Amino acid sequence: MKKILIKILLLLTGLFIVYSCIDDKGTNPGTPTDNGNYFPNGEGSTYKYEITRTDSNGSIMAGNRFITYDGDTLIRRTNYKIQLDSLEIISQKIPFTTFFRTTETGVFYFVDTSGISVLLPDSVRSSISFQTEMRLFLFPFVSGNSWTVYRVSYNVNDLLSYNVVDFTAKYFNDEELQLNLNGASETLNTKKVEYILTIQDDPQNPPQNFTAYIWVADNIGIVKSEGSAAILGIFSGGGIALSDTSEIYTQNLVEYNIK
Repeated sequence: MKKILIKILLLLTGLFIVYSCIDDKGTNPGTPTDNGNYFPNGEGSTYKYEITRTDSNGSIMAGNRFITYDGDTLIRRTNYKIQLDSLEIISQKIPFTTFFRTTETGVFYFVDTSGISVLLPDSVRSSISFQTEMRLFLFPFVSGNSWTVYRVSYNVNDLLSYNVVDFTAKYFNDEELQLNLNGASETLNTKKVEYILTIQDDPQNPPQNFTAYIWVADNIGIVKSEGSAAILGIFSGGGIALSDTSEIYTQNLVEYNIK
């Protein structure tokens, strides 16, 4: 069984390149106090980020990430916007496409789990519970705001189940950042979000825990990401990076054009 669960994790490593939404409203105590626009996504808007990945040996790999919002599409009777991404690392250009939608309460990305179900044995398929949607943000960003990003559960029997993947997030705090944007130094008031990814291939073994942070600015969007590549690789098209669990990923916005 452990081998099957490891296989699921490997499949998810590639699957998470395309995101999705969760209909879980999470925990959001109190009255909304901030209605800022933390994920502007007008048609034709563009972003350029400088990225680095540092492995456990201290080796650094640097590059750029480009994002463009370009059109929309209908998936399973739901309208999604199209996000075109491109990673440029070591003279390689890696394009990929994701699909998202936004509401007053959050940002949701689409994930197709049908490929995993087909590859799993019949004896296991009914015991694995996949959430078909991933939630990036829960609005508004207020104290106590927390939510489920994604979860994969395995039902051992009628009395025992556990989460193979438990991905959660919470609003962490407000933080002032100074960045060089569009060729000029800017001081931004940002909202900092903490992400925690817990992976457990066997309930008898201790889980692996990973942490990362994303900073967002009003009327700009994501301006910085930093932390475990196991998490931020998901959000940048690299999937769950488990080959080097101590690998660190950083992403800083350097240019943007909001439409």
